This record gives sequence, structure tokens and C-alpha cells, in this order.
Amino acid sequence: MKKEVERNQRPSLLDDIGRICPELKPKIAGIRPPPGGPYAAAQLYPWLCSLSVTILGIVLHLGRRALQEVLDAHVDGLDRRDVDVVGAARPCPCTKCGSPVWHYNGRERRKKDFLSIFGFVTLWRYQAECSHCARTFYPLDDILGIAGSPKLFPVLQQIVIFLGTHLPFREAAEVLRMTLGISLSPEVIRAAVRTVGEAVTIRHEMGDWQPELELFRAAATQGESSLVLETALDGAMVPLNEKPKKETNSHKEARSMSLRLKDAKGKVLAKLIISRLTDLPFFLTAMGTLLTKCRESLPDMKVFLAGDGADWIWQFAKDNQITRTVLDWFHLLSYYLKLVEACAFGKSSPRRKRLQRIKDALWEGRTGDALRELRGFRCRNAAERKAKNDLVRYVQNHQEHIINYRWNKQRKRMVGSGSIEGGQKKSIHDRLKCAGMRWSQVGADYTMAARCSELNDTIEYDICNANLAA
Repeated sequence: MKKEVERNQRPSLLDDIGRICPELKPKIAGIRPPPGGPYAAAQLYPWLCSLSVTILGIVLHLGRRALQEVLDAHVDGLDRRDVDVVGAARPCPCTKCGSPVWHYNGRERRKKDFLSIFGFVTLWRYQAECSHCARTFYPLDDILGIAGSPKLFPVLQQIVIFLGTHLPFREAAEVLRMTLGISLSPEVIRAAVRTVGEAVTIRHEMGDWQPELELFRAAATQGESSLVLETALDGAMVPLNEKPKKETNSHKEARSMSLRLKDAKGKVLAKLIISRLTDLPFFLTAMGTLLTKCRESLPDMKVFLAGDGADWIWQFAKDNQITRTVLDWFHLLSYYLKLVEACAFGKSSPRRKRLQRIKDALWEGRTGDALRELRGFRCRNAAERKAKNDLVRYVQNHQEHIINYRWNKQRKRMVGSGSIEGGQKKSIHDRLKCAGMRWSQVGADYTMAARCSELNDTIEYDICNANLAA
């Protein structure tokens, strides 16, 4: 009985749509299967494709009409003249200097067409001019957070930013055309991504980490025990289309920092990745500010820092008073494996047992025992001697950062900088280092910043800031 009622309701739904929007009746009439039967795949597959496109067109048309009516009926009232007193004016603050502006006197409404996922919608709003800073603006655009946007309505702007930060701009434009039937040039997508990336960069330079801190505060309420902040630093080369100053080739190193908030049981509550193509001192200053604000927001939190042995990483730990430092186990293991590779011996060789004892000592953080075993290791050729000296030198230089990796691994704590390696793969390698890609320094920095904002789930905040700042 239920299926029969649903079957009888389907034609009435199409009839109702035809009465609401008579212009859709030709499309509705075309929603019929091919005549005759039985059907073959060569007949039904093209019909299913055309049916999907037709229904998508109907949905988009209804969505555009509903969106326009809501804007005319409700949003338009935010910028409407007071009707109680004829000719009355209502002040609004200037978003740049804060001075009161009387924007209704002697002015007419102007329209602006925005492209949404449903098509073009129109906003009618008053124009205001601030006598203090000589700025001309539209208060309704500032209220809605769409001032200065490249005529892209919310949601569509987010979709464009998402595609532009995950795909090449030409591919993003093609995906947008195939899925929503919206034609945008790659240049428009590039401009939208870089506008948001510039807003993210300016926000970080000014020390504004509000969305990231809110993410950590919200995640901290989910933790059942004491909190641990695991951080890691690393760098990756980005291909540029011109050789920068003080660089030996056409690549420049981008710096990255990953932050993972965990509880004492090892459960990841929140994670961030910050990547910038900027000078190292400036990047470290910005990351120090972020770390300081995280400590102020969560005072009982323990901070750990992992790195691959670069001096600037340990200097950052000293400057920010991070006492719990971890040398990346996989970098340490790579030096050990070079020594193993240089040694050619059978499975029963006593030297293999000595090498195994060296590995166990390093894995358990017993650097003294590892160095003692290394000193007793006799080299047979220059390759073994060089690999041994490199391992000894690496262990001696970073002895204070070598921990008991076995103990930390059992308690689900960090034993290396795998988080930053994975974060750099997402924020840099998957987007900026594809085959044949070359970037300008500004373009790479802004695209990287926008992609990190998308990965950190702070993109809505940054899109609004980008629209208001434009």
C-alpha cells in the first residue's frame, strides 16, 4: 500500500513543479523513458545521462528562484530605509575607521549580480561614503561578508577555493563545469585562491590565530585526561619559475610546522599544519607566537617537539622553552642502515650481532651503550669507515634528543616527525610539486596558505576576512 501511494505521488510532484515554474514544463515533459521494450544498455544508458542532467537543471532553477526570493524578502531588509519617518537616515559604522556614516540620504539602490551554485542572483543595496577616510563601500556587503569577493556567492566560493587548493586551476575549472554546469576561467579560480591565501598570510603576520585556537579549545573538551601537544618542524623545496636571490637553483625551501593535540591515551583530538614560503626567522617568530597562545589557552598541556636534526629546529626549541625534544627515529635509523648496507656479510656473522645490539641500544635510548658498541666495531673498508663515522657523529651531536623510542611507542607517543612528513605531503607535495609545475614566490606562498586553511578547517573564517579586506 505504501509503495502504491508513493507511486501515485510522483506525477503530482512534477505537476506541482510545472505549476510553480511554467518555464520548466518542457524539461518535465522530457522525463520519460524511450518507447518500447525490452530495453538494452545502449538505449537506457544515454537516457539515464540525459535524465540526470535534466533533473539537475530543474533543481538548480528551483534553487536559484528560492534563493532570490529569500534575499529579496529577508536579507534586503538589513539595508532598507526606515519607513516610520519619511526621509529618515540610519547610521552605519565604517568598517575601516569605525566612523558613523549616513548612507541613505539622497542615494539610490544599486544592484550587483553574484554567481551562486544555482546561477546568478541579484542584490540591491545602498552605497555609503565615509567622510573621515574617504572610503566608498556597501554596508550590506560588509554585513553579509561578501564585500570585495569576485562576484561569487557563498558556498560556490567555498567550492571554488576547495577545488583550486586541491587541483590544478584548469582541472578545477573543468570539474566545476562538468558537475554544476558553471563556467569559470582558471584565472578566476586562481584569483579567488590567492585572495584567500593573502588574507591567511596577513592574519598570521599580525598574530591572529583565533580560529586555530578555537579548534584546539573545542577539541580539549573531548579529552578525558591530561593533554599533550606534539609539534614537528621540517622543510621542503618548492619549484619556482625564476631563481630567487641567495639561492643556488630555481627551488626555495618552504618551512612547515604540524601540531597534534592528544590526550594521555594517545587519541588525536585536533591537528594543524602551517606551511609558509618565507624567511626562516619570520616563520619561526610566527610559530613561536602560535605556540605561546596555545600554552596560554591550555596551561596544563605538555609540549613535545620532533625534528630531523637541523640546528634551526633545536634552536626554536630553546627559544620557546621546549624541554621535551625528540630526534626523528627514521632519520636516525637511516644512518644506521647506511652502515648495515656498507657491511657485506652472512647471516651468521658476529658483526651482525654487534650491529643488532647497536640498533637495540638506539631504540631504547641507551646512547652510551650504542657509542661503546660502535667504537668496538672494526671496519674493513673505506665505505664502512665513512658510514660508521657518520653514525657516531650524528648520535653525538643529537645525544640529548635521543629518547627511549620503545617506551614512547608502547604508550602511543611520538617517536619521530612522521606527522610533519605527512602534513607536508598534503600541503606542499600534492599541490605544488606535481609534474611540470612552476610557481612564483607570491603565488606559491598564497596557494600554500589557502590549502593549509582548507586542511585545517578554518577556511570559512579566512574567506570572510578576505572578502572584507578586499
